[in-house]
Amino acid sequence: MIVLIGSLLFFSLEVMCDVQLVQQKSETAKYGGSIKLQCETSGYTFTGYLLAWLKHVPGKEILYIGYINPDSGGTWYSFRGGKFIITVNARSTGYLQINNVDFEDSAVYYCAREAHCEYSSSAHTHILSALSPHITEWQ
Repeated sequence: MIVLIGSLLFFSLEVMCDVQLVQQKSETAKYGGSIKLQCETSGYTFTGYLLAWLKHVPGKEILYIGYINPDSGGTWYSFRGGKFIITVNARSTGYLQINNVDFEDSAVYYCAREAHCEYSSSAHTHILSALSPHITEWQ
C-alpha cells in the first residue's frame, strides 16, 4: 500500500481573499494501480488561469509535474511516458491521475493556480519562480 498525500498550495502576487484550492488530505493506492487526485477550486474564473500539479517527497526538491489550461484543455508536462495525466471538468475541478503507482510515487502532491491571468508558453515559470530554488523540472 502506498500513501499519497494531497495538500493545498496557492500562489498569487495579488491579494485574493476568496480564492480556494482544496484537496483531499490523503489517498491510498495499490502498487501497480492507478489513482486520481482531485483539486476543487472556487472564488475565481476557473478557465482564466492555468492549473498546475507539483510533487514533493520530504527532504527532496519539489518537482513540477505540469499544468493544464482549463479553457482549452491543453496540457504541458515536464516528463514523458504517460505516468501522470492532468485533466479538468466543467465544475471547476482539476485532477491528477497517477498511473502504474510504485513506491517512488509516495509523496505530497500539490495543485496550484497560476498567479497571472495572461497565457504564455512559459506560464509555469510563474509558479517555479515563486518556489525557487526548491523546484526542479523532470528531465
